[in-house]
Amino acid sequence: MTKSHHIFSKERVSLYKQILEKQLTFNYVGNFNDSINDVLIPIAESLIKKTSAPLILRKRSFYIMIECIQNVNRHHSLIESPGKMPKELFLVQGEEDLFSIASANVMNSKNVHSLNAKIEKLNSLSEFGLDLYYKTLLKETVLSQKGGAGLGLIEVARKSANKINFKFTEISKENTFFLMESFIQKNKSEEQARHYYGLDFLEALNDFYKNYIFSLTLKGNCAMNTVEEINSMIQFINKLNPSPFFNNPKLPVSLHKLMQLIPSGCLSQDEFLLKEMVFQFEQNKKLKLFNLGWIIPSDYSQTCIANFEKLFQSGQPDKNSLSKVSFLLDELKEGSPNEVNSHLISGNKNKDLFIISIPIGNN
Repeated sequence: MTKSHHIFSKERVSLYKQILEKQLTFNYVGNFNDSINDVLIPIAESLIKKTSAPLILRKRSFYIMIECIQNVNRHHSLIESPGKMPKELFLVQGEEDLFSIASANVMNSKNVHSLNAKIEKLNSLSEFGLDLYYKTLLKETVLSQKGGAGLGLIEVARKSANKINFKFTEISKENTFFLMESFIQKNKSEEQARHYYGLDFLEALNDFYKNYIFSLTLKGNCAMNTVEEINSMIQFINKLNPSPFFNNPKLPVSLHKLMQLIPSGCLSQDEFLLKEMVFQFEQNKKLKLFNLGWIIPSDYSQTCIANFEKLFQSGQPDKNSLSKVSFLLDELKEGSPNEVNSHLISGNKNKDLFIISIPIGNN
């Protein structure tokens, strides 16, 4: 990667550190429409299913996730110059017994007062009060094409059984940036406040990716490593843009090989079990990046970096299986003249992220 792109800037590393802290992270920054919804929902559903969270928690999270994605699509403001406005965002973060689901979009400023009043009312009601309020509105309201009198929002509050965390940021007289977060936990007796991840991560994502066309980050169980699953993931990614992110139909096989070769050459898997990976797809006007990372114990991180440098610098793809890494990376680059970069992100909980950033083709 050329130095001018500053791929592992302080801001990017800060985002990675926040991703490291959670068992599950799924975020999308870009435009929303019905077609993109059809792409995002199955990816997020697959990630949530692979967590060890209780079934009831996964079901509630999935319902809120769908409602948030659809709400962004239904209620976002149609902007004449979208390049000058914040991107639309969707975020899922989670642990074994809790999930945070957040979204952000630009809305018409004239609707801020009514939306603020609706959320404040929902936050003031008990669980019994929410049920009663929902049933009353369901009987008295004629549903509109946009989902009725905030019934979707009420259902989000009911399913989460927690207050909605939200924020309005004025952009102009006509437009306001609306951020919303719902929190679902297994044990309601726990202190709620400490589990809110806050909206600062959404704002950081928005600030970092403001000049990007889109960004999609997936962090989860390494079970997503069969050729079929990788192929499915790439097909989904290719649907996010009019032009495919990847062009080479052989890439699912190449990527699967790479995901096997790098851990076997860099990591002492006899001593620990590799569980979590990060997949990240990014595109701006100048380049496309595919970032692939492994969550590893801090004790092994320096060894991992040293071993990767040896693999990558071998440059003889036919000598042995490990030296095929550079050959596979070149395949993934699809002719990009930029360099592959690797970086180690140090986290808490004795876990680090070893990540490689691969430039894809030419925009």
